[in-house]
Amino acid sequence: MKKIGIFTNELKDKNFLFTKEIIKWLYNKNCEVFFNKELDDIKSFYKVYSIKEICKNSDFIIILGGDGTVLKLIQDIVNFDCAIFGINLGTLGYLTDIEKNDTFISLDKILNNKFNIEEKMLLNIYLNNYNYFALNEAGVFRDSDSTVVKLNVQINFENFDTYKADGVIISTPIGSTAYNLSAGGPILSPDSSCLSVTPICAHKFGVRPLIISDKEIVTITFEESFTEKALLVIDGNKKILLHKNDCITIKKHNKYIKMIKTNDLSFYDLLRKKQIIY
Repeated sequence: MKKIGIFTNELKDKNFLFTKEIIKWLYNKNCEVFFNKELDDIKSFYKVYSIKEICKNSDFIIILGGDGTVLKLIQDIVNFDCAIFGINLGTLGYLTDIEKNDTFISLDKILNNKFNIEEKMLLNIYLNNYNYFALNEAGVFRDSDSTVVKLNVQINFENFDTYKADGVIISTPIGSTAYNLSAGGPILSPDSSCLSVTPICAHKFGVRPLIISDKEIVTITFEESFTEKALLVIDGNKKILLHKNDCITIKKHNKYIKMIKTNDLSFYDLLRKKQIIY
């Protein structure tokens, strides 16, 4: 793996100081480096490419930031067969592989083929002839100016329940420790072949999250009496205003995101380390 792209959250790496260290280190290891910003003081060490060009030409992509940085790039990366390697410069960093201090040890492992690749499930969200992708979750929520929304939820096009709630989240296994967990949903093993359907603050006694097979299809529509505003939110980033007659269909995507793993932490080690469980 000698062709390496880099994406950096500048808010986490001001003036790209750490990014420059990595570019210089990779250059000295005879790697071809791609970055989407011009840095005059080291411009001879790398090539300036667009995000799509980086995804197309890289063997793998280093992402410097936190979980939010990874999630923002998913829409660009998903159409290319390149792995991602996350370095946590944020807070939680559940989607990243290592902390900043371990960067060069781990990069050396990758260059010497001492790593594993884990494939992470994606969601395919279909709305109004458009397809969207999600790594963590897709949710339908009431707008901040609205009261509760009434959502009809179908599983495999069969009526399951009507939620009078603040919303509902459909989560992947890797996304189960994000918004889904905060909303009272279950933690799913990353290797499990399932999704979770988690209502948010449902105004109905006994409503609980539902775990379904990843072969099943979830459809969300609004009650006929729906007059409020609602949003489709994908991975906490993309927000789409919904209308009364909209139909949102969510299922497992046939593509995966490839993540490079260089550490020996198990899933349960990671949960403890990130203080998700105690």
